[in-house]
Amino acid sequence: MKKKYLYFLIILLFGLNIFLLYHLKETKNIFNKICNSNEYILQSDSIQISNLKKLINYNYLVETKSPDSIVKHVRDNEKLILYISEGNCSPCIEDCLLYFDQIGKSIGEDNILLLGHFRNEKSFEEYAENASAYIKNSQFCMDIGLPEELNKHPVIFTMDSKMRINLLFVPDFFPQYKEEYFKKIIPRYFSMNIIDL
Repeated sequence: MKKKYLYFLIILLFGLNIFLLYHLKETKNIFNKICNSNEYILQSDSIQISNLKKLINYNYLVETKSPDSIVKHVRDNEKLILYISEGNCSPCIEDCLLYFDQIGKSIGEDNILLLGHFRNEKSFEEYAENASAYIKNSQFCMDIGLPEELNKHPVIFTMDSKMRINLLFVPDFFPQYKEEYFKKIIPRYFSMNIIDL
């Protein structure tokens, strides 16, 4: 009788061992998948941060057929510019305008400019009139020579009197960094380089 119980107990423990080994293997597979996924996310974030740094440190000289129209706005002070092209996503632009409304209070409305590349000046003026509640200074311009991919999205940057672009940022590419860009990077940049805030 005792032998029966002993055999039964051995079989039960053996079965339990197999069951636990199977679940351990499944748990290990899930853990490996999570680790691989996290590693992928970290690599992806690292690439995004690297690309963001490249954009923000991007130093570009504007090429346009009508430089005088832009220079008159940046002659005295470097400006924070929202550059839009006809056909950009309206909600994306509206989101940027809300940020510009907030930032205008800290860096000064005169240090902000809406620059628009539209098929004609009349189309841009209609748009600029609607945006004037957020950005009072606006200027129609021809293409300023940014890479074509950037013309498909609202682009934000600073521009100085020599028509150099700095701190280029595309919110559609990096939505998770908008807060930091508008609330930390831009105010810090303007306080160090342009004005006393």
